[in-house]
Amino acid sequence: MKNLFKKIGALLVAAVMVLSMCTAAFAAVTGTVIQVNNATGADLSYIQVIRPNATKTTGWEFCSTSIASKYTEALGVTDDQVAIQKLINNAENKADAATSSQIETALSAVISLGGLTKSNNPISVSNAGVYAINAADTTGKWSYSPMAAYVSFGTYDTATGEPTALSVEPVNAKRTPINITKEVVGNNDNVTEIGREETYKVTSSVPYIPLSKTENRYYKIKDTITGAKYVTTEENGKNYVTINFTMGGVNSQRKAEVKENADGTQSFVLDLSDLVKDEKGAASNAKANVEYSFTYNATVTDIKVNNHIIGYDGENEQTPEFGGGDSKLYTGQITLTKYASDEDNDNLTDNVKLANAGFKMYKVTGNDKKWAKFGTFGTDYKFIEWVNEESNATEVKTDANGTLTVKGLDVEKNGIEYFFKEVTAPSGYSLTAQDASATLKLGENVEKATDTISAGTHMIDTKLSSLPSTGGMGTYLFTIIGVVVMAGAAGAFFISRRKGSEE
Repeated sequence: MKNLFKKIGALLVAAVMVLSMCTAAFAAVTGTVIQVNNATGADLSYIQVIRPNATKTTGWEFCSTSIASKYTEALGVTDDQVAIQKLINNAENKADAATSSQIETALSAVISLGGLTKSNNPISVSNAGVYAINAADTTGKWSYSPMAAYVSFGTYDTATGEPTALSVEPVNAKRTPINITKEVVGNNDNVTEIGREETYKVTSSVPYIPLSKTENRYYKIKDTITGAKYVTTEENGKNYVTINFTMGGVNSQRKAEVKENADGTQSFVLDLSDLVKDEKGAASNAKANVEYSFTYNATVTDIKVNNHIIGYDGENEQTPEFGGGDSKLYTGQITLTKYASDEDNDNLTDNVKLANAGFKMYKVTGNDKKWAKFGTFGTDYKFIEWVNEESNATEVKTDANGTLTVKGLDVEKNGIEYFFKEVTAPSGYSLTAQDASATLKLGENVEKATDTISAGTHMIDTKLSSLPSTGGMGTYLFTIIGVVVMAGAAGAFFISRRKGSEE
């Protein structure tokens, strides 16, 4: 990106061409427009700060005494023409030149005076000179620095030598991102599952940092994650996350050390300070406003994931001076309620709820069942992983209220059906042959999850048939039946013996 302040100086160099021109000739010059690039969504305003004056030693003058005072103060001089000459020297790389930081300071001071004219983009102008331009963001994405445009005499009448038209090159907006776009690659609905490895993508632009900031000139990105762990590699006893960085179509790989924080979160700091300096380490805005992106991986460990990122100047890692953003992921949960059957009561909610009913959960993938392993999560169960064998699955049990809740499950827009197989019946009840099921899905017309997705299901157990008690009526009944059977058998035996002796 060309240095806009050198364009200001270039304007002053053109004094040689305008010294012989009169003010009346300038009025006949055809106007032009100033196009401000990279300013979509910004409200523009402008003010002319330098204009031609053939009577001045440099051929130029400031447009007002207040503007002149801001420039002379910023450049450390007392004479207007000396200040303008310093601007010319800057453009020609001569000694005793105004520095870029001094020019930036002067522009900011002039903008603060007010009196600017609002304009659409491009800005229509009718006079040669230097214009200070201010941009106010309306999108909540950018912070703009004051800009300058040099409007020159573009064409001349070959007969009179007088200028006939103005010319100006487009201005590239000087802006700093105030937000950072963060997304999970391939995940458009904000749902995930414990144990899943997700790829995060960060997109932003290199900030414009005033060249006056030469000491502690840093640009760093701090990323903090909750509910997940970065995928890392170990090197010399430290863990590093791999960063796949892309800028200007060029891919490279960086790394950042992962820090374990006292609150259970993890974080890393990616140092991008080389993007705001030149090869020799001097302050540079050559890459300002250039978009970049990078990706890294993290594994989900909890029922919600929050990933927070900020860009800062290396001095205060809590202040998002260069933008910030969040990415949140959510999981699903299912609550199963176990009831006792009651043929005399059609209202299920009035039925007795059964504790200590044991279940194993599974889902069907293709023709196979995948069984769930869980860990405890307070009084609930937190999903860990899917296994192929039922014997390796975790048995989860209803609590004293007859319910159990499993968390950390995947959710799909079209729904995922989960099944509960009863493997342990409460005392006095039989196992239920029909598995219970529940479906986790996003609601109608809901594109992205904004909280945990919940579903519920239930199962009814049947009481075991009653058995006769010892010494009760059942004992007498069996005794009578037994005596009758024994008597019949004895009678048959004697009759058969008698027939045998008669023969």
